[in-house]
Amino acid sequence: MKKHAVIFLIIITLLSALPYSGCAAENGNSVSGGESTRENAKTDENNFADFTDEDATDPAAFLYEEKNGAITITGLIDESVAEIVVPSAINGYPVIAIGKNAFINRKNLRVISIPASVKSIGYGFLSGCSGLYRLTLPFTGAEHKTDKGLKDYNFGYIFGETPFVGGKSTMQFYHKADAEQVEMVYYYIPESLKEVKITGVKDTLIPYAAFYNCNTIDKIVLGNKITAIGEFAFSGVVGKICWEDPKIETIGEHAFEDFKGEELTIPNSVTEIKRSGYSDCVNVKSLVVPDSVKKTDIYAFSYCYELQSISIGKNVEKLGVETFYFCINLKTVVLPDGLQEIEDGAFDSCKALERIELPATVKRINANAFKNCEKLKTVVFKETDGWRYYGLNSSGDYFSAEIISDAATAARYLTDTFRDYIWEKAPR
Repeated sequence: MKKHAVIFLIIITLLSALPYSGCAAENGNSVSGGESTRENAKTDENNFADFTDEDATDPAAFLYEEKNGAITITGLIDESVAEIVVPSAINGYPVIAIGKNAFINRKNLRVISIPASVKSIGYGFLSGCSGLYRLTLPFTGAEHKTDKGLKDYNFGYIFGETPFVGGKSTMQFYHKADAEQVEMVYYYIPESLKEVKITGVKDTLIPYAAFYNCNTIDKIVLGNKITAIGEFAFSGVVGKICWEDPKIETIGEHAFEDFKGEELTIPNSVTEIKRSGYSDCVNVKSLVVPDSVKKTDIYAFSYCYELQSISIGKNVEKLGVETFYFCINLKTVVLPDGLQEIEDGAFDSCKALERIELPATVKRINANAFKNCEKLKTVVFKETDGWRYYGLNSSGDYFSAEIISDAATAARYLTDTFRDYIWEKAPR
């Protein structure tokens, strides 16, 4: 039924994906410092502080080059160093780049923070860093430019393709020439890496497939400058997502597809969930679509096999085609006053759904909206007047209000007798 599936997905098996947990309290402590001090902030596992130049590592620890009034970090002098906060300036010149293989094989490195001043990060700059635990970046990975100007930032790029002990082979992909062509590549990401923060000071988008298949990271923190999640951005990730004062407005197509965690929260800043944004979240049992959301596109939550309950925010006016298709354990649905339309197959194959209340604002129910809802025996219409049905062989006949008022009859008509018809509220 998933006609939207990208051909590329036939070739690649999407692996486990990302649990998201709103880490408001934890992130609040991280931003303000909380009870932690600057001395332990870098290694405190309950803290993810934003470092300043006051915390910066002594410039004498680095190899660097100055050119045209800017600094590129090219290496480390001290091989024993475990924690690095790259300064935003050295000798009065801004640090704008980290060079290729700059920190290669520094096995003692555990914590690294890259400042907002850095605009370019070289290939494999952390290759072989097998002890890395926490990493802060101003943007995701490094840039692949294409013939048509597309840009992808793959997280694995900064770790490179050279195998090392403690590195996990991680397949990622990026646009090769245009939106229809992608390049697959295997990077080696340290299995020790458990926490990543993207501040978003360079790019406010977590781009196409940025963290695809990064399934050893426990926590990814997104800074408050990030406003959008791109296609496949977190597909295949296992861990949780923490939002710092979330500003995320758009969840891109397939952004969280194949999420395998049990916990998933949609930030209350989100206004749009695009096609298949949260589809195939096979272990999630409960979801709340916040009131901020105004639009959910087709297949938004399809194939969430273990989903048992969902509440839809008050500003959603339409449930798209197959929104909850094959959510076979979905039992409890709360629809908002203000909902106007339920499109084709929206609840198709929700086999555990037993009861649903349709707000008085609903004006249209498209064909097969409740197809294969085998246990749906109670449908409560909050407004029963003026409903009619029509299809290929019908110009539109009205139901009596008495018939629609009977919840059992309404359920039988929607799931069986008049399932293939369009239902529309059109007062006589």
